[in-house]
Amino acid sequence: MVNNIASFMLRNSPLLKEWEKLNKRANRRLRKRNSLAHMTALHEPQDPSKSVLRPGLFDVVRTNMGTTSNKLNEKEVEEIRQSFSRLALDLEGFSEKIPPSEMLLPKPTT
Repeated sequence: MVNNIASFMLRNSPLLKEWEKLNKRANRRLRKRNSLAHMTALHEPQDPSKSVLRPGLFDVVRTNMGTTSNKLNEKEVEEIRQSFSRLALDLEGFSEKIPPSEMLLPKPTT
């Protein structure tokens, strides 16, 4: 819904292209967030002081037939966290560029 409103309001603005790029990034982050939300945190058997995220036991699509390629270590989780932070900052910066709505809407004809 936010994308529909932003696309409509920015349809005649040079900001539309920037919004479309940010929206694509946000959607990728949304898919990553959804994937992370369904993962299970475990301690590494070789080193119990380290944790990993892996797909849940009943997630047959992401479990990938028992391979470990879908595990995320602490460094990878931190990189994902940083990508969310960068997106948040970019969205905040973009919001500061948006003029008041009355400047974006066509003036009514009388």
